[in-house]
Amino acid sequence: MGYINSILNLTSDVVSFPIRYIGSKRYTYLGGACKIVSDLFKKYAFSKDIKIENPWSNNVSKLTSSDVIKGDFLVFGCLNAAVHKSDNTWSEAVNASVLNPNSFDLDGSDPILDFVEMRENCFFNPTMGLKIMMFERNDQLIISFGGMGSHSSELNLNEESGLDNELDRMAIKTGVGNLLGITPDFYESANQLVSLLLNSKFRKNLPKEVHLTGQCLGGSLASYVALKQGLSATCLNTLPLGAGLQNNIPKERLLNADKFVTHVISRGDLLADCNIFFVGFVVKIIDFVCSRIFGIKTPGNFGKVFKVQNETSKFYTPKKLIQVHQLVLGSMIEQTLKDEASDDFISSPEFKKIQDRVERYKNKEIVNLEV
Repeated sequence: MGYINSILNLTSDVVSFPIRYIGSKRYTYLGGACKIVSDLFKKYAFSKDIKIENPWSNNVSKLTSSDVIKGDFLVFGCLNAAVHKSDNTWSEAVNASVLNPNSFDLDGSDPILDFVEMRENCFFNPTMGLKIMMFERNDQLIISFGGMGSHSSELNLNEESGLDNELDRMAIKTGVGNLLGITPDFYESANQLVSLLLNSKFRKNLPKEVHLTGQCLGGSLASYVALKQGLSATCLNTLPLGAGLQNNIPKERLLNADKFVTHVISRGDLLADCNIFFVGFVVKIIDFVCSRIFGIKTPGNFGKVFKVQNETSKFYTPKKLIQVHQLVLGSMIEQTLKDEASDDFISSPEFKKIQDRVERYKNKEIVNLEV
């Protein structure tokens, strides 16, 4: 009987589980057809108020300046830049204050704290490179996860260059393992640390609304923790979640990820919207066959997706690909400047501060990568 149940559960997953790649919510062809029939039956046979939707629709929208303003996307871009280099001037530009980790009255007996250090402005795990900064802005508590390379600002590179290189290798191993369906400890450590922070005694002094954010690997961490705990998150150029991590998330959260997670992705981004000639084509064909026909879980970003327009090419050099991935904040600013409807916003002091910092970075006046 157990074998029969296993086969039935596997069949159910194959025909009904939505597979998403770069944010698209897509059922297999068979699963989508079954869902439509099921929804019609519930609607007309049981008079249930069900909206019949296209199960194969693409959930990717072109980013507009109104989306940027409404979603505070520039704010989250600046806070991700802040965590990357532990540079508080980025958070000051958007009127966000950094919370000192030592102000949290944490339970020191929790095993997660055996590996996490409370630095001046961040929580840092030197054994794996996990880095988290917390900000308070208006009525929000914002938790930002550092991406690959963010650990470097917490090390003395003259004395710890070997550790810096080791943490870089671990970050690459974590990202690749995730895409291959492995469940890296890195993700669950981030989830446990956030749970500990949100349940601390100091939490009562902070805003009730919690929002997570991150870019690249940091965005992947933010989306995973948000879906695990039912929190909201805004993620930039997100490294997709692999099948192993998807299995750790409640299925209902994945089905309704649009309610929790929003992704902002640069068109042609190497990780989230691969458009390199031949490589991008092969990736999309493999994903199509696996997800639409066989119902195999593939790496995906779950939630709403806004795609930032920029000048992209199928023949980008590696240097240009890295720039597209890193400069998503600059791309959002360019998109906002093109839209005449945002004149009031672009004349605001806050926007001017953000624009100035991005321009200074481009001119190499500020050494900071993830902006």
